[in-house]
Amino acid sequence: MRAKCNDDLSTVNFSTIGLDIHKNRLVGCAVHVHHDAKGREVHEKEYFESTGTYSGRQRLVEWCASQNADLILMESTGIFWKAPFRDLEKADLHPVLINPRLFNRGSDKRKTDKSDATWLANLARLGLYRASFIPAEPYRSLRLVQSQIKSLVAERQRLKNRLVKVLDDSGFRFTVAFADIDGASSQSIIAGILEDAPPEELALMIDPLCKKSIEEILDAVSGKLSQINKDIVQSILRLIEAHTKEIETLEKTVIRELKKCQKVNQNIRLMTTIPGVSDKSAQLLMSMIGPDFVEDFSSPHSFARWLGVCPGNNESAGKIKSGRTPHGQRLIKKVLTECAQAACHTKGSHLATLFGGWKHKGFCKAVMAVAHKLALLIHWVVANQKPYIDKEFDYKIAFCKDGQRRPRWIRALGRYGLKTFADVENEKATRGWNIAKA
Repeated sequence: MRAKCNDDLSTVNFSTIGLDIHKNRLVGCAVHVHHDAKGREVHEKEYFESTGTYSGRQRLVEWCASQNADLILMESTGIFWKAPFRDLEKADLHPVLINPRLFNRGSDKRKTDKSDATWLANLARLGLYRASFIPAEPYRSLRLVQSQIKSLVAERQRLKNRLVKVLDDSGFRFTVAFADIDGASSQSIIAGILEDAPPEELALMIDPLCKKSIEEILDAVSGKLSQINKDIVQSILRLIEAHTKEIETLEKTVIRELKKCQKVNQNIRLMTTIPGVSDKSAQLLMSMIGPDFVEDFSSPHSFARWLGVCPGNNESAGKIKSGRTPHGQRLIKKVLTECAQAACHTKGSHLATLFGGWKHKGFCKAVMAVAHKLALLIHWVVANQKPYIDKEFDYKIAFCKDGQRRPRWIRALGRYGLKTFADVENEKATRGWNIAKA
């Protein structure tokens, strides 16, 4: 006779609900546990189905509220879980979201929506789940804003590449003369070319600080645009300007929402004391994860694992099959790797030393090791509410420089009273431990 599953597991929650989420179909299963006269558990199940529209979600909320469940467990299905989760949250039902990749049913061929909902309800009943980290509002909405900014930035870059292609088609070689076609000199020259300005006027538009000589630049940008190409260039420039304005508007929206929370601003200031983490990167991280992420992650390593900047581990039969990093949050992972590449260039710091120690493994692995360290340090400074101090960095040389010549993360220490080399040394003595190994 086939053995039943979970015979040795006891019930933790005696009234649970499992929700299987689809685009226009919501299936729920409520499991209520009580004991019969002989003391054996009896499971009573009740199913519910509705659409994913507003009225269907309201019926789902009413049904969940009528069940008086101890726990509501739902799986994340694309973006379709967000609306039901928000409605249940507004009704003060406190749903719990899990990743179906971690709790799938394997290769069960008898899979239905009702059986999936029952599976989730039983996981909640036995306590066999790991809740996903869901930041509070408005930070969930700010994720959409950051995604839109990312899309607009990518589209603007595509338009710039298209502009270079149109100019190359007409015989101009802006990429030979300038490193960035979005610079002040290149933009002024493009405007002059559209007005058929002579070379003498174009020479006056060139910044004297350009690496190339004026003769080399004029030789690269000499030529004439046809009327059709002029129309195309003007159209692309208008689109680039419109995208830039939209990006600035959305960035102001993010800053406005972040300024409403004093704790967020404090965390941003602390994060900027870490090499490689700029104000903009810290704002993006805070807008994606919220100010209270330390309470949801028991350790810095679990935080790094959620971000997707920790080494993977796939071992079977004593053989390590893969060490690829987990997926994590794509946008946050991208920002952390960019910060890591900036931190690698901070000479004399612990992060630069870490990058040098991993460089023989390959550039990507070395950068990921620094990103992992950055995640640990971000968790530490926010959890302890103390600025970062690098044990290996020579602060004496940095503080010998004047004002704006000091590195950005050194200037950020001044917000916490660490304005001189003596202040930093006193802070090191007060802490009495090596933050580089924290």
